[in-house]
Order: sequence, then C-alpha cells, then structure tokens
Amino acid sequence: MIKPTYYSVQPNERVSFIEGIHSKARSELWLNNCAILVLFE
Repeated sequence: MIKPTYYSVQPNERVSFIEGIHSKARSELWLNNCAILVLFE
C-alpha cells in the first residue's frame, strides 16, 4: 500500500502524517506552520 509521507522543510525533521490525518485540526495547524512537500514512498 502506498502511504503519504510528509516532509518539513526544516532540517532533520520528518513526520509520518498518518496519525495527523486522524486529527484534522492538528493537521491544519501543522500545515499552517510548516512548508510541506508531500512525497509518496
């Protein structure tokens, strides 16, 4: 199964966004505070 992995542009910071998907409010807050590249691995 292909799962999305989200990378922050901040160095040495990588977050698997699967748990964030379950919390829309937290997801939006995180996205508003970071520039995100969405990569599929």
